[in-house]
Amino acid sequence: MKKVLIIFISLFFCTSIVNAIDYCTPSQEYLDYMKLPEEERSKYIAPNYCSEIKNSNKDDNQIRVLSYLNRYIGASTTDERYKSTYVTSIKNQNPLGTCWSFSSIAAVESNAKKNGLGDLDLSEQHMIYSLLSAAYSDSAGKEGKYYVENLNGGKTTYAASYFFNGYGQLTETEWKYDNTGTPIKSSDYKKGRNILSVGTFRMGNFSDYGVCSSDEINYIKDQIIKHGSVQGSMYMQENLFDSTANYYKSTTSNSQFPNHGISIIGWDDTISKSKFKNAATRDGAFIIKNSWGSSWSNDGLFYISYDDNFICKDVTSFYDVSDTSYDNSYKSSDMVGIPTFSFKNTFYITTGFRKQGSTDKEVIKRISFATAQNSSYVVYISFDPDITNRSKWSRVSSGTTDFLGIKSIDTNIEVEQDFGIIIQYNSSSYTSFFTMCDSVDDTSKMYYGNSNDWYSNNGLDWSTFNSITIGSEDIACEPNIFVYTDDVIVDDGESVTSNDSSTVTINKYNILVSISNNYTLTYNDLISKLNIVADSYSFYDNNNNVLDSSINPTIPTNYKIKLTNKLYNIIVMGDVNSDGKISALDYIEVRKHIMGTKIKDSGRLLSADMDKNNTISALDYIAIRKILMR
Repeated sequence: MKKVLIIFISLFFCTSIVNAIDYCTPSQEYLDYMKLPEEERSKYIAPNYCSEIKNSNKDDNQIRVLSYLNRYIGASTTDERYKSTYVTSIKNQNPLGTCWSFSSIAAVESNAKKNGLGDLDLSEQHMIYSLLSAAYSDSAGKEGKYYVENLNGGKTTYAASYFFNGYGQLTETEWKYDNTGTPIKSSDYKKGRNILSVGTFRMGNFSDYGVCSSDEINYIKDQIIKHGSVQGSMYMQENLFDSTANYYKSTTSNSQFPNHGISIIGWDDTISKSKFKNAATRDGAFIIKNSWGSSWSNDGLFYISYDDNFICKDVTSFYDVSDTSYDNSYKSSDMVGIPTFSFKNTFYITTGFRKQGSTDKEVIKRISFATAQNSSYVVYISFDPDITNRSKWSRVSSGTTDFLGIKSIDTNIEVEQDFGIIIQYNSSSYTSFFTMCDSVDDTSKMYYGNSNDWYSNNGLDWSTFNSITIGSEDIACEPNIFVYTDDVIVDDGESVTSNDSSTVTINKYNILVSISNNYTLTYNDLISKLNIVADSYSFYDNNNNVLDSSINPTIPTNYKIKLTNKLYNIIVMGDVNSDGKISALDYIEVRKHIMGTKIKDSGRLLSADMDKNNTISALDYIAIRKILMR
């Protein structure tokens, strides 16, 4: 079976609006791409349309929909050889073109491992079926998803959408990869849960396709060292490998474009140029983790020459991965990106959110937003119904960014009403940030129409994002702003009491339950320990879904119980990683905390404090081990 698997991971495939834009010069790569027959074009990633900004008679602050990136130079390193120790297992996508999912999840898993979360095995199947319309047989499943004809292709922004839009994730055990690509009914979709959060999505695109420059090589090395691995793309054609299938270098034909997503996990500057079937001019290569199984090539790994024409051009990093979870997530748009907005000088975007939490008060814990290259930003919040009223803005954070992508800032802002988030950008040169627009084929199934999305050049005169005129075309757009909150537990309503004081401790906010027999706590177990009538209380999981008591579900740390306005966190003592059971993984979490990899979630900290003395120590670690040795 043919292994050359096709994907579409380009972030800037926007041919449907090209005729409406006259603000940039088409790149030579794009012109060459468009000369190909349509059937051939469908096999490749579309190159960047714009090569440079044209002079325009319009105001410099005129909003533009462009696919334009400035050059980024990363830090350098002098190491000759390096292979990341934070790489997770080799997987197999065969025979579907789903490498965009495998390569992006590999980058997230790698950063999670680097940050002390262990060897996660996330479900590529869940990512694919969360995002793509072709995964469904009914029209209900196709709505609100990227519109694609089949499962052979995806873009890097798809993966970013998955991690920022609040769907949650599943593990490979919970939803195994099905290589048939069979559409399912929307009712068969498995909802995700809060396994992890991604803080940063960073595009590292450089200039036009061509062999790697020293700056590009050093940038990739720097990202691998900092984050564990990076996602990349290449032109895959198996006959360009050497006879061992270990060494690869593409040719420089203008008819070739990236068609495969991979993971870059290291490098070796000493690899001889003679190893490559296509002549290389210098020594050195990147170490690549593929997704064709461990029996392919060198245990699923191979080398790509620094002289390859594509490997350094579309590099993506996912990092600041943690196991932090949130009670609620807000989003201004269904998905990340497609296309980019370009601006110069000052630009504002804002979106209004309706409060949705299950308690009267929430705390905003994180704000994630689209970033621009070589730009400063200021984040504001407003509680005025007119979110464009600048006099009511409160400054939250400020800083600078040198990349196109998504950035997160952590906050601690209490909200009891609807609110708006405003992002102010400033750049002395033209630059871009992501937004979602109904202007390219794969966004045609998205939802638009939020009347409380606005943009401005000065913070005073505002226009709605819901209708933007580009040339002669009117399109609807939405900004990329994501907000994550935790519910605040209020001190009114009925209180819970215990029937079993030996294993249950109840305070103002938490129900702490000790278990020992089967190392799990079920719904019925908890009901028997509490002095309540089962149907009078509601139990919620980490995604605020009401539990189905008829199946006697397992209750892990950080599930909740609510009566009237009284909400309690359920803390299962010893279930430190909140997976619903006490196992060796939990005492490992305690040991890592003691060694310096700190547990940040307050509920999980309470779960780790086995002796309830407000300190995590070796005694707590020993207490969990004793449970498992009984």
